Amino acid sequence: MEAAALIVGTPIALVTIVGEDEQWFKAKIGIDVEGTAREISFCSVAIADCTEPLIVEDAAKDPRFAENPLVTGPPAIRFYAGVALISDKGNAVGTIAIADTKPRTISASQIEELQRISRKASVLVGLRRRAHAIAGTLALDRTLADENADWLRTHDELTSLPLREVIRDWIEILGDEARGDTLGTAMQGKNASPSSIVAVGLIHFHEINSRLGREAGDQIIKKIAQIIASELPERALLTKISTTGFAALLRDTDPSQASVIAERVRKRLQVPITPPGGSPTEVSASVATATTGPSAEFTPDQLLAAIDEASAAAKALGSEVLVEADRELVASSTRRTTMREALATALNSNELRVHYMPIVRLGDGEVSSHEALARWRNSRFGDVEPEEFIVVAEEYGLVARLDAFVLRQALADFASGKVGGDAISVNLSPAGVTSETASEIFSALRDAHVPHECLTIEVTEREALATNPLLTDTLVELAAGHVQVALDDFGSGVTSLSHLVALPIGLLKLDQSLTRNLVGPVRERGLAIVEAIVTLSKRLGLDVVAEGIESEEQIKILELAGVTTGQGMLLGAPMPAGTT
Repeated sequence: MEAAALIVGTPIALVTIVGEDEQWFKAKIGIDVEGTAREISFCSVAIADCTEPLIVEDAAKDPRFAENPLVTGPPAIRFYAGVALISDKGNAVGTIAIADTKPRTISASQIEELQRISRKASVLVGLRRRAHAIAGTLALDRTLADENADWLRTHDELTSLPLREVIRDWIEILGDEARGDTLGTAMQGKNASPSSIVAVGLIHFHEINSRLGREAGDQIIKKIAQIIASELPERALLTKISTTGFAALLRDTDPSQASVIAERVRKRLQVPITPPGGSPTEVSASVATATTGPSAEFTPDQLLAAIDEASAAAKALGSEVLVEADRELVASSTRRTTMREALATALNSNELRVHYMPIVRLGDGEVSSHEALARWRNSRFGDVEPEEFIVVAEEYGLVARLDAFVLRQALADFASGKVGGDAISVNLSPAGVTSETASEIFSALRDAHVPHECLTIEVTEREALATNPLLTDTLVELAAGHVQVALDDFGSGVTSLSHLVALPIGLLKLDQSLTRNLVGPVRERGLAIVEAIVTLSKRLGLDVVAEGIESEEQIKILELAGVTTGQGMLLGAPMPAGTT
């Protein structure tokens, strides 16, 4: 029901079942009664012609409803939109409906989303009826299964909002209209009105999940969706474009109007949010806008790329700044899009290479293992920094392939003796983890004839470490299979000590910022922090490796703090196999 209300931002949403004489409200928001007589119900009219939704923009001016007691008296309905619920036998049994106490309009995209919700609800009605009739043995009709699968593919399960591909489809329609490609729009390209996107991204939301728990975090996400929807114009299409990101498509909205709306949303989200049964919680959110249309900087085809770049910039600047996309951001997006295509090609053409950075025992300088690192030289981009192409791989769904390439190459080089030491470390991006990741790693070890104990999997404390629900199970499975799990960049600013409890960590790799702080004006505090981490690690039975070692002075201080192993440019730069 929350999803239906979110679509248009109405205060009333209902799931109704219509009987011979009455209608019952099986789920409801914004209305207190449990049902009404059928003869006065809007929903009985909606199911009379179940092939089309019933849209009443102003009931007081509609002769079918102007004298209706639901219009002239409480709850004083003026706007109504209802779509029939169809049983598995093809009968209209009720509706998904939204209503308001003031007149309003509804866009084609919003009607389509209401119809999607109705189809999902119809599936659930069918499943419930079958479950009761068959006494627990569900013979799931293929049509119902496909319908539910379509819903899950295009909608977020938590909020029931449409996903990124839905807003992309509607932006494509904008492009068709701008070019005059759609029926009746031959002259529309010249006269098309502007359309804008307002995007909201939650900053470090994983910290809220870690502190309050996933259930409370989910409730806050749903509350945020409701807040955003309440500030949008009637015909806006609100979607969920990432785990912690939202985007609203606003037709007939120019840049200045979009900025006003975005600023309202930004200020609303600066007020602490109270989840059901919880306490007020501060949420940090970035807000950005982008506009297409006459005199706008972007074509519809550029709009999503522009809002992506504006959102990234807004996230970097924080919650106090509203970012409007410009051409410079689009140029950056074009580089990222082109780089994505080049990276996909590189993964298929052996263009990527793996270099190995030694991990050294500080006491005697002996190499204990190596860390495998991806390197990429491209004919167009030259030597691409890992910090750039790995982020592109994560954003565009290529990182699982990248990780798999590095893993298999590293195991092959280690098994052949081209890489020295007793073990090999390989990075695993949480963003690329699937239910098959652990079995794929075990398969790679088996194919390379490398003992499980010789492999360390390093995970970095990026946002997905807290948000990918498959990660913990994957790491537990790896640890149970005697593969060591390391937490990389520990202390980099997004650390949560709860990771040391929730994840089967066997090794901590201290972020280079901690090593850097062991010398210079903050050395005493830096040493105290490292000593505390080493003490904690010993209590937990964890090994420690210091990253970013660049001087003999750092080595001496690390040894005094109890760190026995490290890596850094002083100890050895990343090199190709056979040269380590």
